[in-house]
Order: sequence, then C-alpha cells, then structure tokens
Amino acid sequence: MSPFISIIIPFYGTADPVLLQRCLDSIHRQGMEEGSYEIIVTDDDGKGLGAARNKGMRQATGTYLIFVDADDYLLPNFTECFSSLMKEHPDVCSFNMCKVRETTFKPFISIAIWWTYETGAEYLSSQNFTGSACRHFFRR
Repeated sequence: MSPFISIIIPFYGTADPVLLQRCLDSIHRQGMEEGSYEIIVTDDDGKGLGAARNKGMRQATGTYLIFVDADDYLLPNFTECFSSLMKEHPDVCSFNMCKVRETTFKPFISIAIWWTYETGAEYLSSQNFTGSACRHFFRR
C-alpha cells in the first residue's frame, strides 16, 4: 500500500542539521499512522531547490505531495486538518503559512485556513500561482 502523503524536504549538505531535526520531529509529532506517510530528504546536488524537489517527486509514492523546507516545521495537528479535507479528493489544497523567528520549537495555537480545489485547472484559473511551493498539498 502506498503512503497517503509524501513529504519532500530539500536539504543541502551545508545546511543546519539541527533545523532539519526540528523539522523531522514536527512531522513525527503529527500523530500520523506509520505507513500513512513517507519522508523524502533530498539533496540538490548543486542544482538548486527546484532540482531537489523534482528529485524528491520522482522518488515519492504517496497520493499527495507536500514540500517542507528543512528550516520549517509543521504546527501541531497540521496533517489532521488536511486529512479531513482530502475526503473531497482535490487536486490542490492550499493553506496559510506563518513566519516564526525563533530557533527553538515552541508549539502555539494558530487558526488554520484551508482552500480546496477540485482540479488543478480550477486552481490555476482562480489563483495567481506564485509564492512558496510549501503552501500546498498536491495530488500526484
């Protein structure tokens, strides 16, 4: 059985391993069942962030993809909110992000705002698809 979510994390060999560990810990604290997700940490091989994400997509086997940068972390219950929205089987699910200027993981309460789109074409026609790839779940 394929995992439900493939979490792709670009990581450069010179990046801070402490931040990567914080990122991984935040994913494991989501409470997702073993086997329902996979984490793919990819190196860009000197070709940039896009190349690392593309490399991760080629390895991914999940129904949905999400990109999380190595210096980011997921808020508590993040994937729980996502799972309930996936019953609609959208191609794209977008959400808000917030910047945290702290170096330690400190969970805080946040109101999550989500949008779902039945098809990728619907999303592209109604949105200006700019900004971070880390703001969306994508159906493979």
